[in-house]
Amino acid sequence: MGTCQVTILVTSDVHGHVLPLNYGTNQPEASGLAKIATLIKREKALNEYLLIVDNGDSIQGTPLTYHYAKFQPHEPNPMMQIFNHLGYDAAIIATTSSITAWASLNRPSANPAFHGFLPISWTAKRTSRISAHLIS
Repeated sequence: MGTCQVTILVTSDVHGHVLPLNYGTNQPEASGLAKIATLIKREKALNEYLLIVDNGDSIQGTPLTYHYAKFQPHEPNPMMQIFNHLGYDAAIIATTSSITAWASLNRPSANPAFHGFLPISWTAKRTSRISAHLIS
């Protein structure tokens, strides 16, 4: 039986940042999916088996995501469209994501090509328990 190397790229706490800017000050910063796109492109060229996952808190936090949730929730989610374009395989929808944002993702028309969501619920007791479910 053969083996293969799987490379996993994970983003976390993107909070709707697309451009490498601090949206509050309009100053450049080393963040945003546009900056990450370069890394993803390089890794795709280097790795035959690549898994790309967002670790949550991506669908709220900027004027773009606010405008979408408030005024255009019937349209495809802009963050999911970017994830599709970049080749993400899945995204975790964290419990801190707004109910409005989550509800908009739950419609097939909102994200027609996205591979899957992994909603996570976290319960802190004496021991921590995480439950996840793939929605495809």
